[in-house]
Amino acid sequence: MGHDTMEEILRKRWHQVDPQFQPLKEFLLQRFKTGIDAILLYGSCLSPTLRTETSFPDFYFIVDEYSHFHSKLTQACLNRWLPPNIYGLQIPPPFFRAKYCVIRWKDLLRETCEEARDTYHIGRFSKRMAILYTRSSALESSLIQAAAGAVQSVVHWTVPRMPETFTLEELILSALRFSYEGEIRLEKQDKARHLVDAQRDYYLKIYREALHRELLNRGSSLPKDNLYQNPYRGEERKKEIVRIQRFLRKSRRRHVARWPKYIFSQKNYVDILVEKIERTHHIHIELKERERRYPFIFGWKYLFMLLRKGLIR
Repeated sequence: MGHDTMEEILRKRWHQVDPQFQPLKEFLLQRFKTGIDAILLYGSCLSPTLRTETSFPDFYFIVDEYSHFHSKLTQACLNRWLPPNIYGLQIPPPFFRAKYCVIRWKDLLRETCEEARDTYHIGRFSKRMAILYTRSSALESSLIQAAAGAVQSVVHWTVPRMPETFTLEELILSALRFSYEGEIRLEKQDKARHLVDAQRDYYLKIYREALHRELLNRGSSLPKDNLYQNPYRGEERKKEIVRIQRFLRKSRRRHVARWPKYIFSQKNYVDILVEKIERTHHIHIELKERERRYPFIFGWKYLFMLLRKGLIR
């Protein structure tokens, strides 16, 4: 009997949702009555190992068109520019608050393939998510397609930078770290290791399938043991590494370019950042009113402080 394909593994695991999150589906569909085709749960709340007392749910809303979801034209226009838009939300107990990002299908499918313009969406969709709602089975298949594309894309970008020989677990850790390299984030030192330890079986199965597809596409044979040979050699490998570094620099520029949009589209985005700093690194920042209202004028000292401490990567 053959083993499951990557798409079959994704479909099975993404349907495994902690029952405590199921009531949120009805709340969200009532709260947002138009335009939502799918709701995904992602982030630390997915795993009891990663979840902390301060964790709150993160959602992806996949919409048919931004103008159908947003009541304000300005928000729809902002969403078209460097998607997604990100918002805070009050939800029922025991969580009380959540965060959700909005993207339309057209942008999602483009940004989870090898032609993605940055690591934002391939980084998130190449990690475990859970499906709370899809409007149809066809749209669910599109979600699985996007996830499989993201995993395959991350592996494609990662393999050239691997050593001459490497193990599957080394590939997985490098692939999960890849998305963090393309952003400037407030994350703990080795979040990739924590992700793998929390859901090892999932990542081993998914990334084994993706790595085998990548190697076969390159005309390489699969090893009988767990030691893989890097199919990129010599000058070709050097050129690929240069191309990857160029892509990561571009991705970081696009990530920084999103910051003003987040602040302008969400009133309390600065407070969310301050809370994340305290939650992740136990550093308390007491913002003055003018710093909260005009972060691009008075907030630089905090950015430089975090850079000096090596907490922004």
